[in-house]
This record gives sequence, structure tokens and C-alpha cells, in this order.
Amino acid sequence: MKKLVSASLILALLVAAPIGAVHADKPVKEEKEKAEKEKEKAEKEKEKAQEKAEKEKQKAEEDKQKAEEKANKELEKAKKELEKAAEKAAEDAKKAQEKAAEDAKKAQEKAAEAVKKAEEKAAEAAKKAEEKAAEAAKKAAEKAAGAIDPATGLPSSQAGKKEAIQQAVKTKKELIELRVQLKKSQEVTEELRAKYEELTKQLEAQSELKQALEVQKELLDRFYKPGDKEVYQKLGELYQKSGEAGLKTFINGKEVVMDTAPFLEKGRALVPVRAI
Repeated sequence: MKKLVSASLILALLVAAPIGAVHADKPVKEEKEKAEKEKEKAEKEKEKAQEKAEKEKQKAEEDKQKAEEKANKELEKAKKELEKAAEKAAEDAKKAQEKAAEDAKKAQEKAAEAVKKAEEKAAEAAKKAEEKAAEAAKKAAEKAAGAIDPATGLPSSQAGKKEAIQQAVKTKKELIELRVQLKKSQEVTEELRAKYEELTKQLEAQSELKQALEVQKELLDRFYKPGDKEVYQKLGELYQKSGEAGLKTFINGKEVVMDTAPFLEKGRALVPVRAI
């Protein structure tokens, strides 16, 4: 009996063993399929991620290219604006320079015209003064020829003397006015120099040595030329006539007044260097 049971048990185990193996292989296969599906899914997701990364990378490059193109356009625009500004500045500077030159030309022409008018006025005044002086001298000579002056009833010598004094005063006034006109004249010409010299002679003839000295100094100051001795010689003559003794010092036509006066010693003129 015992052997029979054992044999039956063994038979039962053999019959049941394949069924258990079949039941055991099914979950493993499912797991394997599931793992493969997950693997495929992971690979697909990986591919998608790669495609997405590629697209983002491409987009970034396109954005970068667009940004560079935009920057280049803005740079080109700024460059053109700068060139326009430089051209405008150059044009404005040119216009300003032309205007300044035109203004300077007008001012020069106006100054030249004013100088010309002043010279004409001074020449006219000098001419009138000479004519009046000549006419007065002529009248004085004519009156001096008669015994009695009909206007004053005085002897001709006294009448002539009185008229001469009046004429001298009048001439002196005219010469002073002429000197003022000469000082106002801006342009330095030989004609103006001749007028100065004539004025000096007339003042000297009227014994107005102080005025003559001042006019001669103005002549020396305005028309100084190195080596021009005649002006200095005339000035020396006027100093001698006026009684002003002693040495006088002039530098480039201008008189220099010193605390210590220059003097002669053994034929040499000694001048304080500090003053010069």
C-alpha cells in the first residue's frame, strides 16, 4: 500500500511539473516584453530630446545670425549718420569762415574809406589854412602901404601890427585844429608825413616852438625809420631854439623820460641802462 501511494505521488509530481514551468515562463516573457517596450520608449524619447535639442540649437544660431545682422545694420546706420554730421560740421565751418572773411573785408574797406575821408578832410583844412594865411598876409601888406588905416583910423604900422596879431592867433588856432586832424588819421603815408613837416614849419614860423616840438615828436613816432637822421636833426634845432638844453633819449622814435638824465663825458653820451 505504501509503495502504491509513493508511486502515485511521483506520477502526480511528474504530471504537475510541466504545468508549473509553463506558468513560470509567462511572467518572465511579459517582463521582457515590458522592458523592451520601455527601452523602445526610452529610445524614442531620447530621439525626441535630441531632435528638440537640435531644433533649439538651430533656432539659437538663427537668432544669433539675426542679432548680428541687426547689429551690423545699426552700425552701418550710425556710421552714415556720423558721416552726415561730419559733412554738415565741415559745411558750417566753411560758411562761418567765408562769413568771417567777408566781414573782415567789409571792415577793412570801411576803415580804408574812413582813413581816406580823414586824409581828404585834413588836406582840405591844411589848404584852407594856407590860403587864409596867404590872404591875411596880402591884406596886411596892402594896408601897411597906406598912411592911415580907414577901418581903424590908426597909422598903418599899428593897424598892421594889430591885424598881424589877430591873424597869428587865428592861424595858431587853425594849425592846432590841423594837428588834431592829423592825429586822427590812421593810415601812415608819405603825403601825411609831408603835412606833418609843413605843420612843423608853420608852427616854427609862428614862434610856437613848443607846439612845433610836439608835432615833430609825433612825426618821429609815426614815421620812424632806422637811419633817418633828418627828423632827429630838425628836432635838435627846435630844442635849441626853444632853449631846452641837455641830451634827449629816443628809442625807435619814442622819447624815453629817465629819472637820471643822460649826459656827455669826454665826448661820449652816457645813458642809464636800467631806464632803457
